[in-house]
Amino acid sequence: MCGICGIYKFDKKAVLEQEIKNMCSVMKHRGPDDEGMYFDGFLGIGMRRLSIIDLDSGHQPIANENETVWTVLNGEIYNFEELTADLKNKGHVFKTKSDTEVIVHLYEEFGTDFLKYLRGMFGLALWDANKRELLLARDPLGIKQIYFFKSGKEFLFGSEIKCILEQLGNRFKINYEALNHYLTFLYFPDTFTIYDGIEKIRPGNFVILKENNIIREEYWSLNNIIPVKLDFNQAVNEYMSLMNESIRLHLRSDVPLGVFLSGGIDSSIITALASRFTDKPLNTFTIGYGNEGGFYDERPYARVVAEQFKTNHQELVVSPNIEETIYKLINYFDEPFANSSAIPNYYISQAMRKHVKVGLSGLGGDEIAAGYERYAGMKMLLGFVNYPRILKLIGKKIVNIFPDSKQGSYFSDRCKRFMRALDLPVNEAYFSLISGITETNKQHVLSDSYKYREKISNDLFNSIMNSCHASDELRKIMQFDLTSYTTNDLLILTDRTSMANSLEVRVPFLDRKLVEFMYSIPVSYVLKGFQKKYLLQQAFKNILPSRILYRKKRGFSTPLSVWLRGDLRSFTLKVLSKDRIEATQALSYAGVQDLLNDHLERKANNQGVLFALITFVLWHEIFVQKKIDRDQK
Repeated sequence: MCGICGIYKFDKKAVLEQEIKNMCSVMKHRGPDDEGMYFDGFLGIGMRRLSIIDLDSGHQPIANENETVWTVLNGEIYNFEELTADLKNKGHVFKTKSDTEVIVHLYEEFGTDFLKYLRGMFGLALWDANKRELLLARDPLGIKQIYFFKSGKEFLFGSEIKCILEQLGNRFKINYEALNHYLTFLYFPDTFTIYDGIEKIRPGNFVILKENNIIREEYWSLNNIIPVKLDFNQAVNEYMSLMNESIRLHLRSDVPLGVFLSGGIDSSIITALASRFTDKPLNTFTIGYGNEGGFYDERPYARVVAEQFKTNHQELVVSPNIEETIYKLINYFDEPFANSSAIPNYYISQAMRKHVKVGLSGLGGDEIAAGYERYAGMKMLLGFVNYPRILKLIGKKIVNIFPDSKQGSYFSDRCKRFMRALDLPVNEAYFSLISGITETNKQHVLSDSYKYREKISNDLFNSIMNSCHASDELRKIMQFDLTSYTTNDLLILTDRTSMANSLEVRVPFLDRKLVEFMYSIPVSYVLKGFQKKYLLQQAFKNILPSRILYRKKRGFSTPLSVWLRGDLRSFTLKVLSKDRIEATQALSYAGVQDLLNDHLERKANNQGVLFALITFVLWHEIFVQKKIDRDQK
């Protein structure tokens, strides 16, 4: 795992070594073990390395035999051993035993089609010295990120936004359209970032830069997956075969590794299968909270799994310094972020890094196997279409008087969202379920100067949904979550919190072949009636205890709604004060106060959008107003 960066100057001036050195230095946390650079006149690329494979000779950048093709890689190519053997048979000569070197030889052999052969997570840059072309590519599921910025004089890219900011200095503007979407989705969707002009490359896409032209192409998409005709038992067997293969490949490492074990079905599956492929007891780690947030404490469940598979299990009890951690995380994200799960993920990554260098995560299991409560909720909504309107109105009135939970349970909030979505068309209903804020409230929260037209986020949602070619509405919803929510929220969160601690995190459920299979089978195999993850439960019914297979999903979450009314109340009131809100010029104090008061009085659970607003205000003070030194916290 590494961090990569680079500069391409359109005026043909030489890239200076110090420029690349500066971009590398701000992401030293991503690669404390090594640094490498390559220059070819107006092109410079650099990387910081966290050594995982081929510790001795895997230095980057890596070139082909005659040094006409150079590459830097952030990520892992899990099938590199098989690819290396094939390429050697074709006459290619390898200088290292690293996974990175297969990239230059595959490119020699197949051109840009080489990307279709890679099975792994990656953000990579490749320089073709003969063609004078720079290629940037991102893995099919977007596990690793690449950001880029193009101006009239240069093209900048990096694994993190901070690499680009290091070169730009203060030459950036806020993207207020992105802010609008951020408040709705609680992440920056599609190619958006908070910075005007800084974009993300989409998953399964590559970008070629030649002269001052940018060519964008898609090399992989869920839309190209062909349905298979298998009965349920055949599907279970194929799933088990692919899951075992994915685990085996994801365990390839020259350094110690472990598993994030939450006690949910996904991390338990990884623990069960990984234990089969390891000679020594597997290292597993879980997290719990102190006095508050017992609803979120999953240590007892994780203990059951650890004991069954005789893992070397460690528990971490967290009473975090939340305020200090939020500041740290903003500096690692370079953007506002709305998912408070970043806090426990940061702490467990920190704890794991003391023992291992690689962690396996169950992330992705919900998206490929219909694990979210909202999938069952959508199925239920479709069944309510023909119910009498008077019953729906009565139901809405009753649900709206429910107070929010004192313990942090989502029951009341989910009931209210469900009733709001009644009678809406499928797309609008799901948009309503997942939105962090209603369109009306968003218009109140944004200041008059920076309001975008209403329903702009709804339009973006519809455009993404309409680009999904699945015939089944539920499959479209799952595809949206995988390509939008997982890519732009969960995977970025996982990358930043782990790499902040120089820990590589791998996600076996997002293996390309496994995902392709799970999206090729009938959706009824994964959501049977209202039973979520049905296929996984049947596949592991004789391997995992029933109390693990059928328990409700929690994951590495936080009792944020409780914190905002308790330990974080004073901090929240300070950050969302009139002076600090108005200093952003983008927000309305009155609108923010209405959201905050409703949450504090338990009239609503506004934890997501409130946390989004807190981190936006703090980000603005650090990055825009320069009130706080970025290195101070």
